[in-house]
Amino acid sequence: MLPALKNILQQSVPITIFSYGGGQDGIIPIVRTLQHLKKLVEELNIKLTKE
Repeated sequence: MLPALKNILQQSVPITIFSYGGGQDGIIPIVRTLQHLKKLVEELNIKLTKE
């Protein structure tokens, strides 16, 4: 998924990513997803906003 997301971002297509844990069992995937997104943002030198 990350290579596809990287390709989209390199084409300057704005995206919105919603993250919701949904409970105890969902917290680990959310944490890891956010870590991957932060790395991707740094790689591409783009701005990440949180609302």
